[in-house]
Amino acid sequence: MNKKAIEKYGDSWAAKPDTIISNGAYKLTKWIHNGYALAEKSSNYWDAKNVSIDSVKYLMINDVSSDLENYKAGGESLTYNNLPANTAEWYKEHFTNNQFQPSPMLAQAYFIFNMRDTKFQDIRVRKALSMVIDRKGIAEGVKKGLVTPSYLVVPETVAGGRYKDLAKDIPDYDWVNEPIEQRIKQARQLLKEAGYSKKHPLEFTINFNTSDVNRLMAQILQGSWQQDFGDLVKVSIFNEDWKVYLDSLKNGNFDVARMAWIADFNQQNTYTEMYTCDSDNNYGHYCDKEADEIYNKSLTTNSMDEFYKLQKELIIKQTAGYPTIPLFTHPAIQLVQPYVKGFKPKENVIGRYRAKQLSIKQSEV
Repeated sequence: MNKKAIEKYGDSWAAKPDTIISNGAYKLTKWIHNGYALAEKSSNYWDAKNVSIDSVKYLMINDVSSDLENYKAGGESLTYNNLPANTAEWYKEHFTNNQFQPSPMLAQAYFIFNMRDTKFQDIRVRKALSMVIDRKGIAEGVKKGLVTPSYLVVPETVAGGRYKDLAKDIPDYDWVNEPIEQRIKQARQLLKEAGYSKKHPLEFTINFNTSDVNRLMAQILQGSWQQDFGDLVKVSIFNEDWKVYLDSLKNGNFDVARMAWIADFNQQNTYTEMYTCDSDNNYGHYCDKEADEIYNKSLTTNSMDEFYKLQKELIIKQTAGYPTIPLFTHPAIQLVQPYVKGFKPKENVIGRYRAKQLSIKQSEV
């Protein structure tokens, strides 16, 4: 960041094209709020000779349907919003393979428990609710095989997949290897041991931010719990627009809530940090002091081998504490016009693409 610009303009230094100073391949020249941002190639960029595209227009489109319609009309070179995996078959049928671009991404979908609610302070309840969810069924049936079932507090593909099969080795987590029918039987027993019955059912609400995809996942969990537990539970669902939903999370106004996290970097501590006691992202307020000690120790070691060893220990401990219901790791799915060259999604697991790496083949436009 430019010190002089910040001193002159304060917090608003990046609010306008004529006040922002950057050192990237492009410079912001126009910004129509809720419309678009226009960036033009910077002649001062150190590698300007290898930047092919002269200008990039970033459209402010927040919903998938508008994004798709604009793309189909030729108004976009590539879509911004991730397309829902459950509609993948439709995209495959209507677009050529080089337009339909699913790519692996460190993005995990999960549901969190509000640990300030006494009923979720009982690990038997959290375990029971987690173990009956048929993640493989969701991945194959609903998401058309484009997502990977997840059982850990981190995506199994993080850090080169070094924790891929770790769930099978976690003590008291052996249900992962059992048939779903056996898991349901054990889970029902856990709820009964926790004191729930037909006369005293476990009552809670699934909260989610408004979207058709999120509603579908909430309904799947609701249906699974009501079917598997019968009169042992009473489950409702409730949605809110994102800003209101975020306030609800911050204020603890939820029982079970839908979440997703895209990795900031390709290491497991971008996830394990979220379950430390004082993390700003720990909306469920899960807290394990012993796990925090392991986390802090891992960050102070000078040995990468020791770091990975401690993080593995941490992942095991956090996962066994059931702070969340991990569901799946989902890909980034975008549509890219055939004339866009240099788009290599499989080489970027955190879903960040730079315009300077792309080019336009004018003969195909």
